[in-house]
This record gives sequence, structure tokens and C-alpha cells, in this order.
Amino acid sequence: MAISIFLAFAFCIFANARATGARGWSARPLATGLSGRSPCRLQLPGGRSPCRLRAQTTMGAGDDAGEDAPASGPSPEAWRDFRKQLIAGGIKVTTDAPAEPGEPARGSSDLPERVVVAPRNEALLREQNALLYDEYVNGAWAHESAPEAGGLMCRLPLQAQLTFLMRAIEQADAEDVWGQRMREKLRTELPAEGDEAFATKLLGNTAYCYRLAEAAVIDTLRDIQERARARGGKLDLSAMKEHERQLIEIYTRTQERWQEVCLVTRVLGPDFVEGVVLNRPLAKAVDRELAELLIGAKAPGAPAPDEQLLKKIIGAFGENAGVYLGGEEKQFEAALVVHGFAALEGAKEISPGTGIFAGGLEAAADGVSAGLFAPLDFRFFVGVHTDLSTSQGAYVALSCARPVALKQCLGLPKPLWHECMELAGGEWAKLSTLEIIKRDDLQEDA
Repeated sequence: MAISIFLAFAFCIFANARATGARGWSARPLATGLSGRSPCRLQLPGGRSPCRLRAQTTMGAGDDAGEDAPASGPSPEAWRDFRKQLIAGGIKVTTDAPAEPGEPARGSSDLPERVVVAPRNEALLREQNALLYDEYVNGAWAHESAPEAGGLMCRLPLQAQLTFLMRAIEQADAEDVWGQRMREKLRTELPAEGDEAFATKLLGNTAYCYRLAEAAVIDTLRDIQERARARGGKLDLSAMKEHERQLIEIYTRTQERWQEVCLVTRVLGPDFVEGVVLNRPLAKAVDRELAELLIGAKAPGAPAPDEQLLKKIIGAFGENAGVYLGGEEKQFEAALVVHGFAALEGAKEISPGTGIFAGGLEAAADGVSAGLFAPLDFRFFVGVHTDLSTSQGAYVALSCARPVALKQCLGLPKPLWHECMELAGGEWAKLSTLEIIKRDDLQEDA
């Protein structure tokens, strides 16, 4: 089948069109995040509270996870804190040399000085929610990890994905068209054939690999463009070479999910997770049609909606709400409501120790109407992604502190993706810099 291809495509693929696309998602900042007010201070009419104090329930916990189960080892919170310290500054062990005379004693919990990656984002958070701001500035962190519930999956740019494929060829003898093509291009830049030590050094250079991938993509698109020009602007996809078809496929997918930051809600396999996109706003108010979508009443064959529940939702969130497009799948199932309130009736912790909870829609609506919560203490996600994976280099998995995942991510001076990548540091911070210098719509002090 022949398709028309705009000849300018090859030369605008890495231009600021992506920045323009990002601005298309931007929205006026929502007013507040978690209110910080006590979730059970007031009672609703009839003496019923929207919250019930209980042992925290965890999503996906087995039936035998009773309230009185004995502890076995450190708590999930302690384990996450240990990992944070280990990644950030190391843990002192008995073989460490003692401090030199005059030096302060080195405690096991010493951490490096906090690095501020998004000062204007922090200022906005302080205006929105003082309690969450305090939690953020006293404990915001992120580091690369295996995909895990309560963590993040951040979509990587095309150049980073091709770099991953090239490195995978070297590390695991993997077979991939673009991995091999990138490796061949790398060989052409070596000063002497067989200089593997220098090649290894180049493979570890993030900026070099990024630009190598960019050059390889532009060369391929130029070939596609020339053939399209010879056919009057048309190209037969069936006649394209394998690496060209794969590039268009990867590029299209990258654009569709550009700089997504996903909260992982469920682990489906060793490197296969489900999650919702944190930074794709859909609506800032809930009318009846949207309320029906949120409770799953729009699904084919769904029963008549609960009118009382609809009334509660519209009453609580009709003028102010944070509704997001969570993903491509399950868009007609009941939306996922995410928040930070452990005691909310019907809520379950996404994963032990994360402090991130899902569920409790009716109790949330009751609490907002009663003045217990602010409407924007809750986020609604319509749909999910069920195919998130790091295996092909499309995403990087990050473990993060609770406020990084719970804080508002609409209208941020620095996009959430850059903030998360820079919190993670290392190669991911360098990648953020390489992406951000290509944009002219972000201020330097963001």
C-alpha cells in the first residue's frame, strides 16, 4: 500500500515539534495536591465517617495476609529507605576506615547534600500543598531499579532506545536490526579497526551515543526521503528495508508516548508491568458524562449507573478535578483513583511501604463534600498501559519517594519527566540535559 510522505519529515524529526507537542498537553496548574487535613476529623450526616481506621490493605495481597501476621524482617518503609541511602551515599560498614582526627564522625545514615533539580517546581508545590512540599524537600529521591509497583516507568527518547539496543548487542549477543546497525556505525568512527577498548569507552559515553543515534536516524530518513521524492512524494511500505520499517515503528511509538511518566500499579511479570500515565491531563471538571465514564457505566453491557453515586461525584468534583488519560487499554472500565490517604474507606496501598493508595471513590466524594479533603487531593486515571517494559530500552524503571509520584504534575515550570530523570542522576540526568537543550520553551532556572 502506498502512502504519502511529507519530504520535510526527515528534517523535522528531532526539531522542536516535540516541544510543541508537549505544550499541547500543558494546562493551567491545578490548585492543590494533598490537603494534609485529617481524613477522619468530621462525620458525615447520619454519623458515618468517610474513613474507617483499619490495618492498611495492600493491592494484590493474598487472602492469608492477616492483620496479626508476625513481622519477618524490616518493614517495607525501612527497606525503601535503606535502598535510598545505599544508592545516594552508601552505607558505612565495619571495614570502613574511621574518620580522620578533626573530621566529623560518619554515621550510617549520612547522605550527600540535597540537590535541587527543579526549584520553580518546588516553589509551585509549596503554594499548592505545604505538607507535601515539606515531605518533598526533606526526602525526594529517585534511582534506577527493577520495575515495581509504586515506582515509575519513564519513556525514553528514540536516541536512548537505539543506544540501549546497541549496548545490548555487546552485552548479551542479542540480535536486533538497529542494535547491529548502530554497532556498525560505531565501528566506522573508531581510529583503528579492532580497537575494542576505545569502543567500550565510547559505548559508555551518553552524549556520544545520543548523537551517534541521531546521526544514524537522520541518514536513514534521508534515504527514505530521496526514494519518496523519486516516486512523487510516495513510498511503498512493502518495499522498505527492514531497518527502515523498524525505525518508523519505533519513532511512531516514541512520539505517541513522548516523555510519559507512568506510575506502576501492578507487576505482571519479571519485566512486564501495568501502570497509569501521570502527565497526560484529560479534564479539570467532572460532568455527568465523565462521571459515568469514571464509574465504568460507559462500558458495553454495563448496568444502569448508580444515580446516588453519580450525584456525589458531580457534587464533589464538578467544578474542580484532576482527570488523566491513564493509558490506551481498559478505558471503559472504572477509573483508578489515586491518593495518599491510608485510612480512606475502600483504599488499598499499591505496594507495601509506598504510601500511595488507590480506590475509595465514594468515600473520597463524601469527604470532599464534607470539607475533609480538597478535590485535587485525588487523581482519576481513565485507562491504563498494560505493556510497559524495559526489555527493549523504551522505558527506564525508577524507584522514587512518595511525593515524587503524588505531587501535581500539571503546568510545571520543568516537565515532570525531566524532574524525575534529574532526580535519578547519572546517565539519566545527562539524557535530560541533552533533551532539554533542544527546547526553547523552558526557562534555565526551572
